[in-house]
Amino acid sequence: MSNQEPDSYALYIAGRTAMDSGDLQIAVERFKESVRGMPHFKTLELLGDCLMRLGEPGEAIVFLAAAAGLARKQSKPRYLLAKCLVDLRRMNDAIEFLEQALELNPNYKAARELLLLLRTEESNPKSNNDDSEDIGDLQ
Repeated sequence: MSNQEPDSYALYIAGRTAMDSGDLQIAVERFKESVRGMPHFKTLELLGDCLMRLGEPGEAIVFLAAAAGLARKQSKPRYLLAKCLVDLRRMNDAIEFLEQALELNPNYKAARELLLLLRTEESNPKSNNDDSEDIGDLQ
């Protein structure tokens, strides 16, 4: 396993470099290769983030859920998972993960703002009806 770690780390760095330069597809490929050799929460988190940016929340959720599971004391994987769940229209689940993120880091501004937005929309029946109509249009 120790032989895989340097290769996985090099692939992780290559993924970060590709992500930083905006080449998300290459970043996804490098992160996936890295995870095969050594699953690490940060690699999984960044992989999920890239997939979200590429408009693939259905694939991203798997990696973000794994990241949140491995990083029990980290708030960012839970925040990203919540954003993914919003894209998948699973608002109650998103709220739960945002609350977890804020328990871990009460000063997480982005998580607090998204939670406030979701709770505001949840209490506004018109918004809920609009969402239901949008979902119906997709079917």
